[in-house]
Amino acid sequence: MPAGPYVVGGQPRLGGELAGEQTHRQRRTSQAASPLSSQTSIIPGASLVDAFTAGQRFAAAHVPALEQAALTDFIEDGHFARHVRRMRALYAERGAALVRAARQELDGVLSVTPAHAGLHVVGWLPEDIDGREAASRAAAYGVDVQPLSAHAQEPVERPGLLLGHAATPEPRVITAVHRLAASLTASARVTRSRRSAHFEREA
Repeated sequence: MPAGPYVVGGQPRLGGELAGEQTHRQRRTSQAASPLSSQTSIIPGASLVDAFTAGQRFAAAHVPALEQAALTDFIEDGHFARHVRRMRALYAERGAALVRAARQELDGVLSVTPAHAGLHVVGWLPEDIDGREAASRAAAYGVDVQPLSAHAQEPVERPGLLLGHAATPEPRVITAVHRLAASLTASARVTRSRRSAHFEREA
């Protein structure tokens, strides 16, 4: 499977520059809560430690005690764990529905890779289809997908799309895949037309 230096939220997964100091940003996901809960830690350069400490003290000066106590009870009584188990099962069902529909509707235009966890799956496009153009055309068909290249710092080895499924009920997943198939077929047709016109000019 093609790999690339992907980023989270538009930022490098680890590393950055702030006020001339090397500052590290690392995203960690709790094993118990994944993919519903995550933490982000920042490791500032030596000259920035005092500024970060002062900012943290200001931000945490008025922690909502009542909400914290309620959250503690919610977790200790097992409600959070039950919620996580229920949502994991739901997300897995929707992801499986997406993969099944993609294999039926998108054969030849998008190769969808099953995921064992998470809220998205990756669909690999043919080499001659631009991911950003494919995402834009899908939007015109009412389907919101993201080009894989938007999550990479360097060019990806193969174009692809990031397909989200967590918030979409199964019937809507199937409808969205049908629309996506129509949009990708149109993209492939446009690409072939451009290639043909290019060869005719060259001739």
